[in-house]
Amino acid sequence: MTLMSRTYFPFSSAALRTPRWLEHSAWVEHSPFSFWLVSWLRPRSIVELGVHTGYSYLTFCQAASSLEGKCSVFGVDTWEGDEHAGFYNSAVYDTLRSYVNENYPSFGSLIKSKFSDAVQNFQDETIDLIHFDGHHSFESVSEDWSEWRSKLSKNSVVLFHDTNVYDRDFGVYKLWNSLSSDYPSLAFPHGYGLGVLFYGETASQRWKEEFSHLGAGDWNGLLQLYARLGRGLSLQLQIRDVQRSAETEVQQARQEFARDLEAQRGALTDEARAVFADKLTAIESDYQSALAEGSDKLTALENAHQNALSKNTAKLAAMEGAYQSALVNNTADLRAKLHEATAELEAMRSSASWRMTSSYRSIGSAIKSIMKSSTK
Repeated sequence: MTLMSRTYFPFSSAALRTPRWLEHSAWVEHSPFSFWLVSWLRPRSIVELGVHTGYSYLTFCQAASSLEGKCSVFGVDTWEGDEHAGFYNSAVYDTLRSYVNENYPSFGSLIKSKFSDAVQNFQDETIDLIHFDGHHSFESVSEDWSEWRSKLSKNSVVLFHDTNVYDRDFGVYKLWNSLSSDYPSLAFPHGYGLGVLFYGETASQRWKEEFSHLGAGDWNGLLQLYARLGRGLSLQLQIRDVQRSAETEVQQARQEFARDLEAQRGALTDEARAVFADKLTAIESDYQSALAEGSDKLTALENAHQNALSKNTAKLAAMEGAYQSALVNNTADLRAKLHEATAELEAMRSSASWRMTSSYRSIGSAIKSIMKSSTK
C-alpha cells in the first residue's frame, strides 16, 4: 500500500506551516506534526506542563489561532529550571510572557506554578490536548500523569516528549511503554522521541476509524515524512545561524577595517603634521629674515629722510636769514632816500622863486577849473 493510496492520512497542508517563533529547541522537529494534530483534533483546551523557553507552547498557540472555534492554551512552569533543562533566571519567563501578551492575548495563558498546585485550576474532563515535558525522571512524569489524567476529556490526546532518551536519569520511555500498549498510539523516534497517545474515548475511536486502514509501510512512510519536515526546520535554523555568524564576522571585519583605516589615517596625519611643521618652520624663518631685512631698509630710509630734512632745514634757515638781512638793508636805503627827498622839497619851498611864482600857480589852477566846467 503506497503512502497516498488512501483518502485519509494523518497529514495536511497545516503540517507545512513555518513556526513564527523559530528558535533552537529540542522540540523543534515536532512542529509539523503538532500543527496537523491541532487542526485534526480541534481542541477546546490545550495544557503544556513544562514550558521553559516556550517553543512547543507557542507552536500550540499558533496552531490554535487557526481554529474556527475558541481554544485556550495554558502553559504551566515554575520557570526556575531543573537538572535536566538547566537552571535559568526570570528573563526567560519575562520574554515569553511579553511575546504571548503581544501575539496571543485572547487565549494564551502562562501559569507560574508547580504542576501539583496548578492542577487545582482545571476541572475534570476539560483538557483536550496535554503535553508532558516537565522533569523527565520516571517518578516525576508518573506522578504528573497520575495527577492530571482525570482532567482529560473524552476527546483528549496526550503527548510525551523525550520518549527516545535513555540516559541522564530520563525515564519517560518507561511510562510510555506501559501506556502505549493500552491505547492507540503513535511514536516518533526523531527529535528525542515524541509519544502520541489517543487517550479519550472519542479521540481514540476517531483515530481508529480514520486511520486503521493504514499498513506498516504507510506508518513508516508517515514517520519518515514528519522526520524530514522536522529536519527541514532544523536546517533552517542552522542556515540562519550560519548567516548570522557570517553577518557577525562581516560586521567585525568591517569594524576592524575601520579601526585599521583610522589608525592609518592617524599615522598619515602625524606624518603630514611633521612635514607641515618643517615647512611652517622654514616659512617662519623666511618671514623673520624678510622682516629683519625690511626693518633694516626702513631704518636706512628713515635715516636718509632725517638727513635730508636736516639739510633742507639748514638751507631754509640760511635763506630766511639772507631774506631778513636784505629786507633790513632795503628798508634802511628807502628811509635814507625818503629823508633826502623830503629835505630837498623843504629847501625848494623855502626858496624866493617859489614864493614869487605862487600867484601864477593859483591862476593856472583856476583856468584849468574853468575849462573843465565849459567842456561839460
